[in-house]
Amino acid sequence: MGSLTWRTEYLSLNILFYIVRDIATEEVLCPMSTPTTISRRNVMLYDHNLYRSRVAQGYPVHVGRKEQPVGSNIYKVRWSCDLEKLAYLAVKDCSTRKVDVPNYGQNYELVSLFSFEALNDYTVENPYSAALNKWVAPMAYKTFNNAEVTFVGDNDLRPFANISDEFTHGRSRLERVFSDLVFAICAREFKMLL
Repeated sequence: MGSLTWRTEYLSLNILFYIVRDIATEEVLCPMSTPTTISRRNVMLYDHNLYRSRVAQGYPVHVGRKEQPVGSNIYKVRWSCDLEKLAYLAVKDCSTRKVDVPNYGQNYELVSLFSFEALNDYTVENPYSAALNKWVAPMAYKTFNNAEVTFVGDNDLRPFANISDEFTHGRSRLERVFSDLVFAICAREFKMLL
């Protein structure tokens, strides 16, 4: 148990170092006007990259609490101002929630801030940690087998990983439209802050 705590602390410090290093060398100043502040971008990047790093290192992030194989090709997420603008425009007048379609991952979801009111860790100042938890929670009770880890035969894992099956849906929308990795959760606060 002690080694797991040490590994977690080391991983957290590593992620924090890389984010601080990136912030120091490359400020995320987007040329368009959206309600997302620099500090909120940093919080979203930090939370998401920390979770991805835990998955990549094989830490138990699901309810079963068994260590998983070390991941590969799990890269650090970078912020894309272009995708921020597209996400902002896409949800600005949208009142719908994500469509639950098997084998298909969406790039954004409109999340009402009011859906987080029952969560203990929710604050108006930072809805993104709750939004990230909402995205991750459906996978927390899954037990993974090798077929699912390689994205073969699991209709729940594909949307979680935000991929689509090219054999059933044509070429992946992610491949067609986006070249950068990005994490974008669009909250209803966009409308509230206007």
